[in-house]
Amino acid sequence: MRGAAGGLLIVAALAGIVAPGRARACVFAGPTPHTIDVAMVGVDLTPPSLAKPVVGDITRLDATGCDANSECGHTTIVSLTNLATDDTTPINKIGYRLTVIAGGGYTPKTGVFDPGGSGDTFPVYLGADQEDFDFTLEVVAVDAAGNESAPQTVRIHQDTGACSIGRGARGGVVTLAIVALVLAAAARRRRR
Repeated sequence: MRGAAGGLLIVAALAGIVAPGRARACVFAGPTPHTIDVAMVGVDLTPPSLAKPVVGDITRLDATGCDANSECGHTTIVSLTNLATDDTTPINKIGYRLTVIAGGGYTPKTGVFDPGGSGDTFPVYLGADQEDFDFTLEVVAVDAAGNESAPQTVRIHQDTGACSIGRGARGGVVTLAIVALVLAAAARRRRR
């Protein structure tokens, strides 16, 4: 009797490990809303200094690992670098307001948001399944006292050429070379 109960306990534990559990939906935390430190208002009068932002990296995240009911789908994240500095506010506490001034296909959240993390990049989350895009953002940095930098612009664009004819000449050469190698290997194998 004791052996059977122990066996049932082991089977139940293994079933809990092996059986698929409820899948979690993919959710990006997104940027954190920027807060003004009321103790700094009127004390810090110097606005942050914002150079021209630069597109540092464009990362495409596939929906792999997300269930069919996920809100994520494929997501593209553009990391802006060359961000603001301030005399009193740490870089990870400087907020940014984004406004599209040219192009389309992206609508930023309304408000001012902190970059999060170390503050050396600001993530711009594009919509699901957005592969090709071309728009210009106006970026304004806001310090903890609410002082605003002069606006700067940055063009964000990517053309994957997924549906273009005549693109990817370099890719065609690589594909042709791989096909030639496979055919040569097959011919050599046949001779043996």
